[in-house]
Amino acid sequence: MELTEQEKDDSVMAEQDVCETLEEMIELMFRLVAPRIICITTSSLLNTTDKGGIFKGYVNSFDLLIGDEASQIPEPVFMAIASRLEGARHIYIGDVRQLEPYARCSRLANPARFGARSIIDTLLTARSFPIAPLVTTFRAHPALNSLPNTFAYEGTLVNGIRAADRQLLTGVVRFPNPAMPFVFVDVKGTSVKSAGHSHYNPAEASVCQALVRGMLQRGVDSSSIALITFYKKQHRYLEDFAKETGVEISTVDSVQGRPTHQDRFRPGRL
Repeated sequence: MELTEQEKDDSVMAEQDVCETLEEMIELMFRLVAPRIICITTSSLLNTTDKGGIFKGYVNSFDLLIGDEASQIPEPVFMAIASRLEGARHIYIGDVRQLEPYARCSRLANPARFGARSIIDTLLTARSFPIAPLVTTFRAHPALNSLPNTFAYEGTLVNGIRAADRQLLTGVVRFPNPAMPFVFVDVKGTSVKSAGHSHYNPAEASVCQALVRGMLQRGVDSSSIALITFYKKQHRYLEDFAKETGVEISTVDSVQGRPTHQDRFRPGRL
């Protein structure tokens, strides 16, 4: 977006006014009703506790930090957080067999090899830290757990539910294998690369829409269906349909670990 010099100056002044107002609000908040819990991303935590950050003067007010999805927190980020909140206790929750820290370079490059290791990987090799393994899963159908349990978890997972507890989908769809509520649909389509270098596949999107409509017609509630995409362009391609039908659409990263009765996995590029 092109801005004139006057518009740029106005934008800078507006940003400064917003920052000053926000700092005043934070000061009043801690003075009058200090928050007991603050939910924040790792990047925002580092920015707001840096020099001039809105929480810089309040880091000593935090005595406990809980890092969720810690398998995606790189070790350098952990070191930076620990140096900012050095007086706080740290609890990290994550799974090394789920998504790892994102790296823009090859996994074989030195920055990735030495800087993209997660804090969970680090803590698992440090015997001095207490670890509480959670092996009982209560979400997926037991048959769906069998594959990751065998190949990723070495048979250590324990099913906390029975197949009878996950009958919503099996009650409305006939599967090739009645004991396995999973279907892979082979779509003859072509991926299209957008101007922003993202990808989308119209043929896959059409099949996905047909499947969702079929579920809804058979009485499955829209809140029990999720569309999952890898690419932003595919996400935008299906966004209007998701709003129209009331189903959730999300990425693999944001939806993992959350309960949903049916997932339509939409890669967008094959």
